[in-house]
Amino acid sequence: MGSAAGDGTALRVELGFRPMHVVAINVTDATRFEKLDSMDAANTLQTVTAGTTTVTTSSQITIDDTGFTILAATFAATKVFNWFAM
Repeated sequence: MGSAAGDGTALRVELGFRPMHVVAINVTDATRFEKLDSMDAANTLQTVTAGTTTVTTSSQITIDDTGFTILAATFAATKVFNWFAM
């Protein structure tokens, strides 16, 4: 679990394990990004304020053996993010 302010560069989070589930919330815009390890590598679920959920194919969150990365375009400057992984 953590929080960070977006700066327009990718956010790398080292966990020391491969997470099965990652959720990152853009608190500023009330947008939720969710990635399950079993999903295709490029896919991420995105839920916007209105409650609409779509599957994006731009690798917004990628998972690897030691943690995850949030894409620079997703981790936008001036946005506040909370995240958790398990």
